[in-house]
Amino acid sequence: MGSKMVTRLAKKKHQVVVYDRDEKAVQAARKRRAIPTASIEQVVAMLKPPRLIWIMVPHDKVDAILKKLLPHVTEGDTIVDGGNSPYEKSMKRAAKLEAKGLNFLDVGVNGGPED
Repeated sequence: MGSKMVTRLAKKKHQVVVYDRDEKAVQAARKRRAIPTASIEQVVAMLKPPRLIWIMVPHDKVDAILKKLLPHVTEGDTIVDGGNSPYEKSMKRAAKLEAKGLNFLDVGVNGGPED
């Protein structure tokens, strides 16, 4: 879902660490200069705090990813939801994460520039 974003960020010399259930997607991102990992836990471990973690999954999968992610992040980290979530759910997530000292942004992504 975020392959073009990976390409654009890597071209601008940003460190991009990726995980996907689909190993083919991870390897494709690797070819785009991203650092591949085998788990969400490894993504967090590869990034120095304060971390910026961008979740690129459909909106109905965000809570499941957050459940896996939350035990591994620390206060001051920022989580970005790129899954076009309904704003009501995003507001609830933001309040829950803020109470844990985390930053949360709802930045729905759809399409974008071709290159």
